[in-house]
Parts: sequence; structure tokens; C-alpha cells
Amino acid sequence: MKSILTAQGDLVVRGAAVPEALADVAVGQVLKSGGVGEIPAWGVDRAELTTEGDLTVRGAAVAEKLAAVAVGQVLKSQGVGAKPAWGAPLFPAAGMAIGEFFRDSDGTSGISGLGFEPRLFFFFCVDNTPAALNMCWGFDDVSNHYCIYLREDGSYSRFQNSNSIYIYESVGNLMTGVVSATDSDGFDITFTLTGTRALNGIYLAIG
Repeated sequence: MKSILTAQGDLVVRGAAVPEALADVAVGQVLKSGGVGEIPAWGVDRAELTTEGDLTVRGAAVAEKLAAVAVGQVLKSQGVGAKPAWGAPLFPAAGMAIGEFFRDSDGTSGISGLGFEPRLFFFFCVDNTPAALNMCWGFDDVSNHYCIYLREDGSYSRFQNSNSIYIYESVGNLMTGVVSATDSDGFDITFTLTGTRALNGIYLAIG
């Protein structure tokens, strides 16, 4: 009988036909019944779920604790045969906000009070100059900046892949902008002014 017990802590259980060794496991696990006619198995005790939100998952051989994490993360499969893991959602949806802004100079405008960290932005901007109808439609995710802009008389329209804001009157009079930073409550737009120009903008920010 001793020959099947190879390590201190091993147990002997009745297998399908003969006694078998049940190997010892990590500290803290408890022996759980597998039901009538089944070999028991080591597993996580309920007491090991120490924090509200902890989960129990099947590890390599026994049940294990998956600790609770920060707000907003989602449980992601790591593939068949691997434990799931917490992570950021592919397209987070912490919130949406709509607002407006005005700019007539170089520099950075900070927009705050959103209550979440935005990741995707849509802009619609128009020239603030009286009687000027220059406008643009832009998209931004901090790393990529795109827009389509239109000159007031319709004679000049272009695609931009380096700015998400582009109010164009002429080569010597234009204002451009990009989202340059985000934080847990808002974002920054960095503007570049050539000549004299002012704009009014509307944004949709998605977290």
C-alpha cells in the first residue's frame, strides 16, 4: 500500500477497482466530494473567496480563485484549456458626452467634466468669422486624426489624415487641431493657427 503514496500529504482513495493515490496540492485547498461513486478532488474553499466579486474557475487540475479587479474590466477567454482573465473591453463604453468649444488662437484647450476617460472623438466645426462658411467633419482617437473639410464657396474640399479639425480659408488663414491627450475626466485639443481664424466646434466623445 505504501508504494502508491509518493509524497508526504498524499492520500489513498478507492478508485474504480483498486486503491489509488490522491496527490497532495497547494496550501489552503480542501477535499470535496465528487458525488457517490466518484473520487473526491481538491478544490478552493469558499473561505478563499476573500473579497466580494471574487470568482472560482477551474485551474490546471483544481478549482482556483480569480480575484475581483477594478471597475470597467471584462472577463475574456484565453482559449480552450486556459483560465479566463480580466482585461479592458475591446471597445470600452464607459460613457458618452456631447459639448461645444470655441478657439481663436494657438495652444491647447482642455475639456473636462466628462466623468470618464474618452477614447474616440467626432468633431463638427465651422468658421466663426462672419459670413464665412468654412467647415469640417473630423474623427480622432489620439493616435489617428482624420477629417474632411470644405471651403466656404465650395471651390476647395479635401481629406486630411493628420488633423481632425481643419478650418481653411486660405493658405495664410487656417486653423487645425488634434486630440493630444486624455485623462479620467476629459481631453485636450491642441490647435495650430496660421494667420487669423476662429472656430466654433461640437464634439461627441465616447469612452
